[in-house]
Amino acid sequence: MEDRTLFPADKPDWISFEFGAPGKDLLPPNLILEAAQQRLSEDDAWMALQYGPMLGDLYFRKALAQFLSKMYQSDCSFEHLCINNGASQSFFNIITLFCNKETVFYVENPTYFLALRVLQDHEIDLNKTVKIPVEEDGLDVDYLEQQLKRQPLLKNGKKFSRLLYLVPTFSNPTGGSLSLEKRRKLVELAEEYDMLVVCDDIYQLLHFPGFAPPPRLVSLDTKGYVISNCSFSKLLAPGVRVGWVEAHPRLIDVFFKSGLMFSSGSPNHIMANVLLKMIENQSLERHVLGLQQTYESRCNALCDALERYLPSGCILKRPKGGFFVWIETQTDTAKLLQWLRDQEQIRVSFTPGNAFSADLSHGKYLRMAFSLYQEPELEKGAERLGKAMKVFKSCLSFYWTASCLARMVTSPSLAFQMSLESI
Repeated sequence: MEDRTLFPADKPDWISFEFGAPGKDLLPPNLILEAAQQRLSEDDAWMALQYGPMLGDLYFRKALAQFLSKMYQSDCSFEHLCINNGASQSFFNIITLFCNKETVFYVENPTYFLALRVLQDHEIDLNKTVKIPVEEDGLDVDYLEQQLKRQPLLKNGKKFSRLLYLVPTFSNPTGGSLSLEKRRKLVELAEEYDMLVVCDDIYQLLHFPGFAPPPRLVSLDTKGYVISNCSFSKLLAPGVRVGWVEAHPRLIDVFFKSGLMFSSGSPNHIMANVLLKMIENQSLERHVLGLQQTYESRCNALCDALERYLPSGCILKRPKGGFFVWIETQTDTAKLLQWLRDQEQIRVSFTPGNAFSADLSHGKYLRMAFSLYQEPELEKGAERLGKAMKVFKSCLSFYWTASCLARMVTSPSLAFQMSLESI
């Protein structure tokens, strides 16, 4: 099954908390089939099979803008939209179009681990990126300002001198959100220091019922320093491969004039036409509202179970949207994960914290996704993990004791020094 989907599907009893994807029960083939049949039965269906306009089908962009304005409760203009084939490839293109070898890159710490991979694909040395710590209410903008002041502002031609990547709402991996006050300050810093702010906004609409996240940074930007990078991968299905950027027209114009768009036109034009029908018949809106309820239930089920089963000393904060729970432990989580993989009978996994850290400073954290499984599997997985962590801790204690006893025979002074270091 691994050659059919990105994630392994041939271990049905293995609970994999590392995969941030919708569960198979949440993927709506019937809704997509109905919309596709409707669009491809129309007289101008051939247009959906032709090269698409460079910024995307105009009817789709207008419908998408209306959909987003309603869902965001904030105005969104079709003139600020460019259609693409998903947030990851869009981020790759943004770096290509707006940066060069003189651009300085800033990232949250921790941040989305595959964004770090995209930077490396552009031969950007992660050791030279500026890592900005994350606080309770998101990115530490005061620390960011200090770092910006330390580096001289050098105009970079038509490229940006600096680029900041962040997930401001229901962050991957922490699940936290940047406060409105910090969002306003961040836009001010972007204008002052010629910094392009790339917001991975794919979780903005996946807030839990009754909670409204702060407005998008792009809605606060009037001069063209913020890009909202979005995708239908979380809102509908990853296989759809349609996304969009929302930005000031001066930035959208760069996409419009790019060789990529001129050569191929808007990517996945046929699927954009299908999505147009899903917006018009309101099935997309109903689906997203249903996801909000489902993910709240799954998040609560996982967090409740973790609070019951995790060892003492673990700290988790319940998110109010998104896909992920971020947990602070007393354990080296990379070693714990390797031990879990060696103990195949336990059958549970997660993503260790240092996967999200460009400076490997989050070794005692782990991230768990609650999107892929229904409540019974989530509880079962939390129980497996909690019990395994307790056994792992006991194994470490046993190993340390055995090592210390062995050294007492060969080197009593070394054994005594080890005992002091453990206190």
